[in-house]
Amino acid sequence: MTEPSATREHQTGDRQAFPALVDRHYQSVYRLAYHYAGNHQDAGDICQQTFLIALERIGSLRDRERFEGWVLVIASNLLRRRIRHAVHGRRWLRKGRRDIGRQADPAGAAASCDDAGRNERAQAVRTALQKMPEKMRLAAILVLMEGRPQKDVAGILNCSPATICRCVEAAKDLLRADLREFID
Repeated sequence: MTEPSATREHQTGDRQAFPALVDRHYQSVYRLAYHYAGNHQDAGDICQQTFLIALERIGSLRDRERFEGWVLVIASNLLRRRIRHAVHGRRWLRKGRRDIGRQADPAGAAASCDDAGRNERAQAVRTALQKMPEKMRLAAILVLMEGRPQKDVAGILNCSPATICRCVEAAKDLLRADLREFID
């Protein structure tokens, strides 16, 4: 089933179509959340929250071919909200969340993140990312780590492609400085 047809089928009442969309996009949302939050627990929580919101709001999605970008917008907004609430000491997940049928830490995503997390360089990258301002961090993760086009990332983060370009270049400079010992 293609993404537009799965989205359309769910919007027209087929409740079996949404799990196919979750299966298709869970890994990319999980990787974004893991690289941003730095741990599996928060990444799993963000994924679950993201897809619950997507399930509630899928009727408002107009361009069915943009489902992945749309869920990444939801995830990035949740990640930003997490930072704002953490500053004020509030819990960032809504109470009473429902299980949407996915594991909080799927084997494929956890294994790939754990493999990277076992070495010192991966930890240094995570530490360097955590030092960055939030928009720069999201841009760096989506462009440098996920390989997404800057134009798409600009849409996800609701800013201009020029802003994303500046954020990515600044992130590269910070990463070079923080990871100098691994580059030489």
